[in-house]
Amino acid sequence: MVDESTTDSTIDNVSDLSAEPVAVAPSTEKNKESELVSAQAGAPHSDVSVEKNTNTPEREQDKPSATPPANPQPFQETRKEPRIRVKWYADAIIDGVGAYRGFLKDISLNGTDLFLDSNLQHVKVMKLRIYVPPLSKSSEPRAMEVTGKVVYTIYDGNESLFHTGLNFSQFNSESDQAYLKSRITSIVRE
Repeated sequence: MVDESTTDSTIDNVSDLSAEPVAVAPSTEKNKESELVSAQAGAPHSDVSVEKNTNTPEREQDKPSATPPANPQPFQETRKEPRIRVKWYADAIIDGVGAYRGFLKDISLNGTDLFLDSNLQHVKVMKLRIYVPPLSKSSEPRAMEVTGKVVYTIYDGNESLFHTGLNFSQFNSESDQAYLKSRITSIVRE
């Protein structure tokens, strides 16, 4: 039951809230009978009652099965090209103005997974500046630009970042696309 006088107010001090710990025992027929008696006798939480149902026989389809389902289907990759695992830095450029630093977790010639601190779910299209690590320590990372359509943005609790899936629509130059293809091929061969 909600006190109507407090529905519009806010709670200023969380320490004022209190909750009584409740232990829950595994349910057995004996427990169910005693819970029903306690509830009927006016015990705490007396607005809850548990009734023993002895009229319904246990159905075979309700029992857990020890055998796995017949012919389980393996995960089917639906992408045109499988993605390879990477950890490359990238800048998401929105409307040619704002840039957000993040990193890529996987990539293919058709798309990537971008991880950012910012939630960009309102963005439909973005330009990515991807910093491809050099093959040798004496070289600098190669920056390439590609425009992509945002497919989804979700919060990833494992990374504590926003995860955005992108489909590439246009590379800034053909040489960027060729370079990405050669890097992907070299990683796959490793």
